[in-house]
Parts: sequence; structure tokens; C-alpha cells
Amino acid sequence: MASGSAPWRRRRAMATRRRGPWWKLLLALIVFAVALAGFGSWQGLRALLGSDWLRLREVRVEGCRVLPAARVQERLAPLLGRPLYGRGAVDLDSLALALTDLPRLKGVTLKRRPPATLECRVEEAVGVALWLEGDFVEIDAGGLPLERFGDPAPDLPIIRPAQNLGADSLRRLALAALGGLRGADFDLAREVSEMTADSTGIVYYRGDSPTRVRMGWEDFGARARCYRELFAEIAADTFPGELDLRYRDQVVARKSTARAKPQEKP
Repeated sequence: MASGSAPWRRRRAMATRRRGPWWKLLLALIVFAVALAGFGSWQGLRALLGSDWLRLREVRVEGCRVLPAARVQERLAPLLGRPLYGRGAVDLDSLALALTDLPRLKGVTLKRRPPATLECRVEEAVGVALWLEGDFVEIDAGGLPLERFGDPAPDLPIIRPAQNLGADSLRRLALAALGGLRGADFDLAREVSEMTADSTGIVYYRGDSPTRVRMGWEDFGARARCYRELFAEIAADTFPGELDLRYRDQVVARKSTARAKPQEKP
């Protein structure tokens, strides 16, 4: 084995002597050229990212319906002139977090649009009812008030205070009843014009008739399904004065009932 490998070693030594030291110099030059090209490319990329061409000059706000877009643009205005990328660039996650204290803002999506635009898409909290407390206060599905910025009250169901139930409990139960109506096979919540409570449960009025609808304190979804079965059988102009849904297995219809005079929205 040792004698067989000797010729191979001699041939390798002869080849190395024939190449001489120049091949090491050539290899060093190639490595240097590659490193120089890489460094130049990195420097060029850094120069491009820090150039005026990729600096923020415009903020575009979309999705605002009630919240004035100017409020969002005012909050983002200090970013103008900052790089979109690289050192000192806009941190989108931190910026989205800093915008969450704006009124009515439920969520926000920020995107860079090269060469010089920041796109801000706003998702607003949606009002589902008006709480009557001296004035009409728009509230979301959790019962939290929503700022309207001077706009008139939207066309939403009105929740009126009740003597037999505290304000917090009434808001919670009335909103749960609206949720049950919205969860029906078709949107019964669109019928609701006013909601309140009496000693036996939630009461609401249909918006397009004088019908007063009474519901129990819980399981609004089952009551809405029961109402839906009856709804298809009643002509729009023959709704009775009162529909009693307090009994989960039946609907009791009465001819007439007194209704409070509605208060106009400001």
C-alpha cells in the first residue's frame, strides 16, 4: 500500500512545483475582488436606502368614516422626511401601537409604498345603538361610548333608561338582545327602533309599525328564532299591537298597547 502511494505523492509534488507561487497570488486577488465588489454593493445599497428618493413625503389615510382622516394625518405628520428603510426608518409596529389611542379606532394597518408614501388603512369601531342619557350617546357592541365629532346621531336603535333596571345592566341586556336578533336567519335587528325594559324583560318597538315586542331576560337567540317562524306568516300591514316572546315555545299576540312618544335625535 505504501509503495503504491509513493508515485502519487511524487506526481503531486511535481505539479505543485510547476504551478509555482503565482497561483496563491491569483487566489488572493480573486478573494480581494469579490470582497471589494460586495463592500461596494453594500455601500451602494446603504446610500440608496438613505437617499431622498426613499424618504417619506406623503401619508395616505383610508377607511375613515366618522373619525376625521386629518386626525390620523396630524398624528403621522412628524414622520415626514424620515427614511422608509434602513437606519432611522419608520417602525410600523411601534407606530400602529401609538395610534391605538385615537377615538373610534379599532385597528390600523400600515404599509410602505415606495418611493415616498406611507399607507394607513383605518378600521373604525362600529356603533350598534344609541344610549339615551340626556343626549344620544353612540355605543359599540360592548356598551362603550363612541365619539361622533359633532356629527348627528346615526339611525340606530335607541336604548331608553328603565326605572326597574340599572343603566349598566340595561345596556348589557339590550345589546345582548340585539345580538340575538342579528344572529337570526335574517336580520331582525333592523326592525328595532327603541329598546327598554319592564319588570318582566326587555321591550323593543318595531321601526315600521307600532308593534311592541316583549322578550325575557335571557336566551335571546331562541326567542328570535321563535319570532322568525311567526314573522313570515304576518303581513307587513297587519302586525298586532304587541308580540310577547317571553315564552320560548310560543308567541302571544295582542291587538294594541300604549307606546311612549319617541324622542327625536339631535
